[in-house]
Amino acid sequence: MVILAQDPSFRALAYSLYDGKDTIYIDNSSYSLGDGIGFSKIYEACDDLFNQYVSRLNSIGVGDKILVDVLASEVPPPVGQFSAGLYALDTYVISNLWRKYESIKEVYVISPSYLGTVHGTAKYSKSDSTKLAKYFINEVLKDDFKIILPDNISASGRKTKGTLNNDRAESFLFLLRMFCKYDIKGYHDRIMSEMRGLGYEAEQLLCSR
Repeated sequence: MVILAQDPSFRALAYSLYDGKDTIYIDNSSYSLGDGIGFSKIYEACDDLFNQYVSRLNSIGVGDKILVDVLASEVPPPVGQFSAGLYALDTYVISNLWRKYESIKEVYVISPSYLGTVHGTAKYSKSDSTKLAKYFINEVLKDDFKIILPDNISASGRKTKGTLNNDRAESFLFLLRMFCKYDIKGYHDRIMSEMRGLGYEAEQLLCSR
């Protein structure tokens, strides 16, 4: 089973992809909205982010060697200064992925309160998510999974080692939720023994085929 878990935002549309074998790819796209945000700017940003996203997915073989079965995506809070813009991004990305990758059989949306449940408090910081994700990558999954983070390349062409930023980390935690749901490689009990909150069923089936 191939699973794609994502954490959509304009700053970093982050994703974690499990290829159904032993590799997890973690990456993100980004777009700077700047000032003067209106309908046209939001649509432009959604389109640009989605095209970046698809380019990254295609570069690792999605749609060819890797056929996604399940998509999981966090939804934004229902209220907030920029909730409307984030819902536009969610809708644009999910609907276009569903159309583009016909291998996707199920799409789940994950409650915006899920990570608060995982951390045991609604006042968690994003750095808490990064620490937790690093722990699972370095200690829990290290023997059975290969984690790939792409190198960073600056405008001048300088290459530096890829890092696990906060947004990438949270997409990885959503992937772990799906690992629990489908007991990927028998890891349900192992994940639950480390962090019981990851077993909380915060997802709802949005569509299937």
